[in-house]
Amino acid sequence: MKANKIFICLMVLLMTLTTACTEVNKKPNEYEILELGMTITIPENFNAITRNSTKKDYQKLVEPNFTLDERIIYMNQNNMYLDAYRGKTKGLTINMYQMDFVDFNSYRDEAALIIAEDICKDYVDVGIDYEIVKIYHTNQAKFIVANMQETNLYERVKRMQYWTVYDFKLIEVTFFTYTGIITEDDEAILKAVVDSIVFTKEPSTIKKLLNPTAEITYKDEMSKTIITIPKNWRKYSEDYEKNKLRLVFLSEVEEGWVITYSSINFKAVSKNEFNKINSLAYKENMRIRNEILSKYYKLPIEDFTLEVINDVTYHKVIYKARIYDNYDREVDRAIYFRFEGDYLYSFEFSGVESDEYFQDFKSVLISVSFGE
Repeated sequence: MKANKIFICLMVLLMTLTTACTEVNKKPNEYEILELGMTITIPENFNAITRNSTKKDYQKLVEPNFTLDERIIYMNQNNMYLDAYRGKTKGLTINMYQMDFVDFNSYRDEAALIIAEDICKDYVDVGIDYEIVKIYHTNQAKFIVANMQETNLYERVKRMQYWTVYDFKLIEVTFFTYTGIITEDDEAILKAVVDSIVFTKEPSTIKKLLNPTAEITYKDEMSKTIITIPKNWRKYSEDYEKNKLRLVFLSEVEEGWVITYSSINFKAVSKNEFNKINSLAYKENMRIRNEILSKYYKLPIEDFTLEVINDVTYHKVIYKARIYDNYDREVDRAIYFRFEGDYLYSFEFSGVESDEYFQDFKSVLISVSFGE
């Protein structure tokens, strides 16, 4: 009996010591968000809650108009997994949305930027000023850094955001303020928060032979033009606005390569430089057309050349695309333009002739059958 009591005392002591060690090692402002597969550290002068917070945690927040249950419902409805405040004017949020591709790490920076610009159109469509600042690399993830501003009848909200796609999840870490300005100290706080993120799952890497696909024939229903996309490319997005169409195709052999097709009915666009094309004086004047393209796309006219592919003359330009990563560098991209009937067509590749998969891009140009 005495031995049993000693054993029980030792077990209780061991459990107490283990619990004590755990509490010592765990940071009070470190949060594990299981749904996102990550831990994150929030500054000590911020009061934060997650979907698993208790009423005791919630009492620290400046949220007099909501109960904890109401706040959790709000977080669920808005894809929010962490909500943190410092006073009544500044805060941090973490949101997550499911995606159909695995990881930004699987893409070259220039391709990730093209995808990011496509995703961010949703903000512009709802009247939010959105500007991509740069690409930022942590030890595990590749983040898009952006500034946002939203003005409504009641307030002006300024936001700075780091977001990434990791393990099929689009994760946004956003700093916001109601003061109208984000200071350098605010930026440093947000960067430190992002640097503290640790994902439990190892990042993806660029790999080959992802999802082999068959050749695709696509018809532009607006212009009736037909193009053929070679095998092992898939359509990522299709955006149609009035008189404009934009298609983005991604390589399924090696992530990070992008082909973009677009068409614009310039005859239907009012108050546009393209209207000059309709006059007889400009119909076959390639120099004037280069000038119009240069002005519209804000590219140096001296960079435009002509190239004939499959008996079709294209206006070709190689331009420097700035990649806002940790090194703030530039890469070359190729665009081929063609005026045909009432339409301006553009074909863009995320590289140049010396790059791998350029022949796939060129096969698209060879395949084009322009509409009537």
